[in-house]
Amino acid sequence: MSRLSTSPTLFKVAYLFGATGIAFGLNAIYNPVYALSFFGFEYPSPGETKRVVDALMMIYGVRDLFMGFATLMAAYHRQSKVLGALVVATGGVALADGAVCYSVHGTGHWNHIPLAPVILGVGAGFLGVFDTV
Repeated sequence: MSRLSTSPTLFKVAYLFGATGIAFGLNAIYNPVYALSFFGFEYPSPGETKRVVDALMMIYGVRDLFMGFATLMAAYHRQSKVLGALVVATGGVALADGAVCYSVHGTGHWNHIPLAPVILGVGAGFLGVFDTV
C-alpha cells in the first residue's frame, strides 16, 4: 500500500514551500523594490504613493511569512490533511496574484501562474488524491 500523502519526500517539499514563503515575505518587507518587480510594477518615486506601496509590500510580506510559517509547522507535525489545505490555498494565492497582475497591466502574471499547477499538485498529494490502496 503506497500513500504519497505520508511520503517523507513530499514532506521535504512542504519544508521547501514553507521556507520559500518565508523568504518571499522577508524579501517583500526588507527589499520592496525587488519584490514589487515580481508583479511587473515599477517602484514609485518618493511621496505619498511610495508610502502606500511600501505599506502594501509589508502587508504582502507578512502574508507570505504567515503562509510559510503555517506550512512549516504543519510539516513539522506531520499533518498531511492540514498541509494539503494550506498548500492548495497557496496555489490559489499564486493564481490570484497572477490574475491581478494580468488584469491590471497585462504583465507579471508569468511570474506566478506557472507555479500554481505544481503547488496545487503537491497540495493534492497531501490530501490523498494520489494515494493507492
